[in-house]
Amino acid sequence: MREVADGKWKLTVDAGRDARGRRRRVTRTVHGSQRDASRALAALTTDVQSGKRKPSAPTTSGKAALSVTGLMEWYVPFAREVRGLERGTVHGYAEVFDVWLKDQIGHLAADRLTPGDVDVAFGKMRAGGLSQSRMGHARSALSGAYKWGRRHDKVTANPMAGFELPKSKKVKKKTVAPELGDLLALLEHARSEDPEFSPVLTLAATTGMRRGELSGLRRCHLRLDRQEIHVQRSISEIEGELEDKPTKTHDTRTVRLDEATTAFLVEHLSAMDERASELGFSVGDDGFVFSLEPDCHAPMRPELMTRRMRRLRKSLGAGSLSFDATILAMRKWTSTELLDAGFNPSTVSGRQGHTVQVMLNNYSAHRASADQAAADHLGDIVHGQPSAGDGS
Repeated sequence: MREVADGKWKLTVDAGRDARGRRRRVTRTVHGSQRDASRALAALTTDVQSGKRKPSAPTTSGKAALSVTGLMEWYVPFAREVRGLERGTVHGYAEVFDVWLKDQIGHLAADRLTPGDVDVAFGKMRAGGLSQSRMGHARSALSGAYKWGRRHDKVTANPMAGFELPKSKKVKKKTVAPELGDLLALLEHARSEDPEFSPVLTLAATTGMRRGELSGLRRCHLRLDRQEIHVQRSISEIEGELEDKPTKTHDTRTVRLDEATTAFLVEHLSAMDERASELGFSVGDDGFVFSLEPDCHAPMRPELMTRRMRRLRKSLGAGSLSFDATILAMRKWTSTELLDAGFNPSTVSGRQGHTVQVMLNNYSAHRASADQAAADHLGDIVHGQPSAGDGS
């Protein structure tokens, strides 16, 4: 333990010799009093003896040690190509690191990053108002990089071990599900203002399918003679690039249809066939159900769906709707409507493609109409009861 400046201490712990007989050491610099430094030295010694902290691997002469940025640049393609993480997940890792962590800790040697450095970096993210999910992405990115970095001898220590995510100051905005009147008004407006997009909204309202699932729906997934849709694939869009991938939960599910929705789909497919024929094309069995292409070889893009929803809401007027005009809001309406109608939560979650708990936490909503019905029910019981002294 050596004081190199006023209140600045360099700590060194001997870690034995390597296979070539070279002396190995673990060092750390701390700030504070002599007592603070003594405590830090004791903790560092314990970490070295337990193997939690190891000396950095020797580098080739003239070659700089791997930085935190270098570790992340290795891990991001590794996570996608070797671990098989979703492209959207890996993109989120890279984005949150570049925006929030690169300037703070990216320049540090990966083996020199301390738990204190991590805590300070995440503290700044919290102060910056980042959501819990965004900070969770950052934690997953760093934890994964160090976990797999150690496994592949990129680093010798993991400063993310035992890390606890700070609580975000950001108040999460909940998606507001529509009342029936608002939903029907939106669907009617879509039929007149955007007939190309209107069928997407109609199927979203009757099935609760995700935006990417609606985009990825192909004709071969329909079993209209059985009034069924087999939800198997989803389209994701990142920076303009499309990917045809499994559903969010990597499960397939069968969604039953009512007679009116089945007839609507038959009519919609017939209209697509007629459009194709007029332009000299035909639509194959693997054609997309919702497509702007004459032969339906490409899906209607998810981001285009979002933009058209915004345009519909704007054309209706800001005060015309009391809910978020998004496909997610319509998905939430579907689950809420079925639950309020008394359907079994297992049935509802099966249609939505989620577990019951996830559905109840995220895809059911408090609606004024249901709250009023509950109030009327309680009032009828309480006020309808005979008084205790009337003898009846």
